[in-house]
Amino acid sequence: MRVGAVRWGLTLLLMLAPAAVRADDCAHDCRFGGRTTIDDLVTKQPLTDVRAFGAKGDGTADDTAAIQAALNFAEGTHGIVFFPHGTYKITSPLTVAPNVHLEGLGVGFGSVILPFKSAGLTIRGADLKAYNHFGFRNKISGLTIVMKNAPQSTAIVIDNAYTVKLEDLFIFDAGSGGGLTIANANHVTVTDVSLYGNGQGAGIRIIDSDVKLYNMDIEGFHDGLVVRGDHGVQVLGGYIERNDGYAVKFDGASFNTVIGARVATGTKQGTAVGFIGGAHNNTVMGSSLNGLGGAATLVQDDRSKNNVVINCDVRGGVKSGVSRLAVWNEFSGAAP
Repeated sequence: MRVGAVRWGLTLLLMLAPAAVRADDCAHDCRFGGRTTIDDLVTKQPLTDVRAFGAKGDGTADDTAAIQAALNFAEGTHGIVFFPHGTYKITSPLTVAPNVHLEGLGVGFGSVILPFKSAGLTIRGADLKAYNHFGFRNKISGLTIVMKNAPQSTAIVIDNAYTVKLEDLFIFDAGSGGGLTIANANHVTVTDVSLYGNGQGAGIRIIDSDVKLYNMDIEGFHDGLVVRGDHGVQVLGGYIERNDGYAVKFDGASFNTVIGARVATGTKQGTAVGFIGGAHNNTVMGSSLNGLGGAATLVQDDRSKNNVVINCDVRGGVKSGVSRLAVWNEFSGAAP
């Protein structure tokens, strides 16, 4: 009985194998051959493939119009716009409407957006008149944005938006325009995003927004993280280092928190954490703060007050203005 069963299984396998090989000749080599149509991809929800609208992804052809057409189509279906392996050159910012998600293959797997003299992606209320100038419920993940041909532009701009998630992104070679700007937004979550700069601009700039930053990597900018406003930014873990000016700068900002992060300057003249311009009620806790032995690893200016650094490894000096910066290395509350 066992031998018969094996023979029957082999016979069935041989009967099915030729059919599998003949099905679109794709049993052994399923690389994209340029034959995908809108009917093949666009109508099969939830994915909208940018290739179905004419995107080439060869790094040379201008894919702006094709990708924007895919984004516009997905707006009507609340779909996911998919970027397969390729380098997608754009020459104007891609505008993302509410309820549209962007999905790549993941960092390191070759879904690359390559702006030329242009910002990369924008979610801006000014672009969304049909939605009362407000964007909401977007997710962008698995993409790499290379800014070497657009040093004065920002890779991602979020303005007047609600419930936005950025995750598993890599922004590389950003210049004076910076990596990510978030303004007038709420419920923004940024997770496992790496931003590398060329020594200029700010890695992330947050203005009057409620933002959670998880396990970030912000390196090689003039300023790493710049926060303004009193909506509350939380930094949980991650690395903010090799930034020549301020690694973290609270500029007129209040009620923000940094917990369990590694924060370091790029030079001895830099500042790990600065509280300036009237910053108050900010907390840094359980973090490594390294000024490379410089005189001002922590700075609080004359206009700022009620900021506290608790149980942190501080490498370097502390410079305070009129109101002394509270640096507590024990929870007893005894300042050094």
